[in-house]
Amino acid sequence: MKKLLTAVIVVAIIVAMACTCPDKDAHQAAVKKEVKTAITDEMGKVAGSTITFYASLVTNLAANLAVDKMVDVKNYGILSVGTVTWGNDTHVVSVGAFGHVFPVGHEFMEKKLEEYLQEKIPVL
Repeated sequence: MKKLLTAVIVVAIIVAMACTCPDKDAHQAAVKKEVKTAITDEMGKVAGSTITFYASLVTNLAANLAVDKMVDVKNYGILSVGTVTWGNDTHVVSVGAFGHVFPVGHEFMEKKLEEYLQEKIPVL
């Protein structure tokens, strides 16, 4: 009886995960939020508040367009994984389960953003 109850609970959890697996839009929204936060933080380190505000508006628009094109989501039935391919490397940037997307790979995004800003604004 105990084994049957355990099996029913496990099957119920798997069905719940499958029914609530986040889609590509949810992953993109979570990654965009992380990118916007990283942009604001990085710009705040190098510029005043007025410059940061206007620069963030422009870079956030660019980030929205880039995330839409760069984030690839693979659905594994009970969970989904968002990845970004940069050069020859593919990095996991989000994991989705139970209707939520959990951003991961913050260091990767911050490093690439910092490299990009250094390249575009060499005085930093």
